[in-house]
Amino acid sequence: MSSVAFWFDFDWTLASGEPAPFSVVDVAELDDAGRIERLTIVYDTAPIRGAFDRQRPDAPDA
Repeated sequence: MSSVAFWFDFDWTLASGEPAPFSVVDVAELDDAGRIERLTIVYDTAPIRGAFDRQRPDAPDA
């Protein structure tokens, strides 16, 4: 079995209009025919967590 990784940079915008960019890595494990047998998605939204929390209706700053 072999694997391949894909790096994505997302430039999302939250409903509040605040930017929420983050990066994602997808790791695909391939079968002998080269088809994806398993997909693992790895991302870290910690850097934008504050922006997400601020848009919630129950947020202290809302």
